Amino acid sequence: MEEIRDARGDDLEAIVRVFHDCWTITYRRDLPADLIDRITPESARDLWSAALNSPDPRVLVDVRADQVVGVASYAMPPADEGYVASLYVDPAAQGLGVGSRLLARVEGRLREAGARRAKLWVFAANTPSVAFYAKTGWSLDGETTTLPEWGQPQARMVKSLS
Repeated sequence: MEEIRDARGDDLEAIVRVFHDCWTITYRRDLPADLIDRITPESARDLWSAALNSPDPRVLVDVRADQVVGVASYAMPPADEGYVASLYVDPAAQGLGVGSRLLARVEGRLREAGARRAKLWVFAANTPSVAFYAKTGWSLDGETTTLPEWGQPQARMVKSLS
């Protein structure tokens, strides 16, 4: 049985596992090793603990057979634009539609909250993720940034939700 639901405090360790495995296994193919190595299980736990204890971003998990296989976080729109903060799928569950279902649920939540458009940032070198988002209706809008903590260019993608 599969269920997408709001994350709970007792999901923390499973979320950390999914995030860290995705980061260290999936991202290693496309991103520099020094970037990948910056995320430790401890830093991942701190990151997701903060997210679970904050009203924004909100966190959803995809659970199959009592196992968290995906996690997404999002921020509600301050006006009419929502924000997808993250989307991670357990490497063993990639290609099974988990990411598409989580993203669709996030988009639905943003739409219900009044967002007419949404944005997200993706590492520009992460071409599989860029392709995934493009396949689900997202477009690169030409905006880029390089945050000091990552040191790698990120590209902004947008999608109309109306």
